[in-house]
Amino acid sequence: KQYDQALDYYFKSLSICESIENTNLTCIILGHIGGVLIKKQKYLDALTYFEQKLELAKAINNYKYIASSYTSIGETYKLLANYKLASNYLHLSINVNENFPLSIENEANYKYLYQIYKALNDEVNALEMFEKYSFIKDSINRNEIFNESIRLEEKRKYNEIKYRDSIVNHQKTIYNTQ
Repeated sequence: KQYDQALDYYFKSLSICESIENTNLTCIILGHIGGVLIKKQKYLDALTYFEQKLELAKAINNYKYIASSYTSIGETYKLLANYKLASNYLHLSINVNENFPLSIENEANYKYLYQIYKALNDEVNALEMFEKYSFIKDSINRNEIFNESIRLEEKRKYNEIKYRDSIVNHQKTIYNTQ
């Protein structure tokens, strides 16, 4: 939570990224700066960086960064209690993510939309957004559990092969010494 120090490093990184004209990294750093400013509750300052990221992302046609920019801007407007703008940006992110409906980005989008509709006492839409958020969150968790089980199985197989190889090497060593 050393936000000022984090910002110092991000600004140094931003300067380097811009000097080497690495637009992708510049987008990432702009997003991180905005994220730190959100934590410092400097929402209008954060918006400036998210909008810069969005502009760059559009210039290089990076849809992942465009979607995440829309999400960040939507979240910021939600925090500013400008629910109409927040909702618009979150829906833009969902539209950009239409090919990746089970993304972490959409999980956040639906979570924020749920919070917005709940704050507006719109129970029908709040419930719909909560259901979509829960479905995506559960799907992502199931996928992570599946991937972890595959990783553990691969590790087990690797260790088994390594053990067999060590036995064979040990037997060769014994044979050679005899």
